Amino acid sequence: RRRLAHERTKSGLVFPAEIAPIAEAVQAMTPRLQALIAHAPMATPAARVEAAQDVLNRGLRAIAEQAGIGRLWFRGEPAPHVVNPRGVFSIAVVPIDAPVNVDLDDTAVGTLLGIYAGETFSGESLQGVLLVLHGSNTGLVTLGRSSDGFLVQDFIWQPDRQAFVERERGDRETSIIEMKAGGDEIAFVGSEAEWVPAFRTFASSEGHRRGVKVRISQSVADLYEILLKGGALAHPLTEVEACLWGSVVEGAGGKFFMMTPDGPVTSAAALTGASFDPSRQVWAYMGS
Repeated sequence: RRRLAHERTKSGLVFPAEIAPIAEAVQAMTPRLQALIAHAPMATPAARVEAAQDVLNRGLRAIAEQAGIGRLWFRGEPAPHVVNPRGVFSIAVVPIDAPVNVDLDDTAVGTLLGIYAGETFSGESLQGVLLVLHGSNTGLVTLGRSSDGFLVQDFIWQPDRQAFVERERGDRETSIIEMKAGGDEIAFVGSEAEWVPAFRTFASSEGHRRGVKVRISQSVADLYEILLKGGALAHPLTEVEACLWGSVVEGAGGKFFMMTPDGPVTSAAALTGASFDPSRQVWAYMGS
């Protein structure tokens, strides 16, 4: 198993050298994002997203030349912005994935970044994913390339160090996340009429099984629980976001399936990420 071969450093975030500055920048911005999400009063959820986007935009632009960032895209924008003509990476950013959840008790929301080589937001060019979870505890899930493919790791924020450190749970001896078969966590969004027939049948049977926990946060917080505990998730996403969610699930050993206008896609690596239109969403299915 990959986790037995993983060299535990306990030194915090470990990424390939070329994208490490981006991960470190996100870590440095985390306290400001925490304050915006947990404490700052906002008139509307949209205002909170705008404030978080401003923090991320300023922080990433500040390191664009050092980190080789060429283009930035934030969810809702019609196209990426060029921030450094000499940059070699493109970044896709979701500042807050479910802002209406911020004012609800015990509900987490997420900040999501995808790092791509070149100008193509495709599964094939994906180099890494950073998924920051804001809730009672701030966590981080990372997807990075290793010698034997993508590796998904789990981190937790330590306020005294102002940094993320590897998180170990229960009897696990590593921060690497590997999805187990089966599981009792399900997260279904929308109505049954919108799902493909096979998933509609599955959801109906799972929803009535004893011990199943149904999640409805519509956030990557659901994805995190399914990564740890196993289960299934159905969510309408833009193709760019589906690439990020699906790549994390596949990196942890799970499966991904998506319906597009051109037909089904059974691997996140096959997604082109061509559409930046948030109104053009497709159904993504993933889990263990």
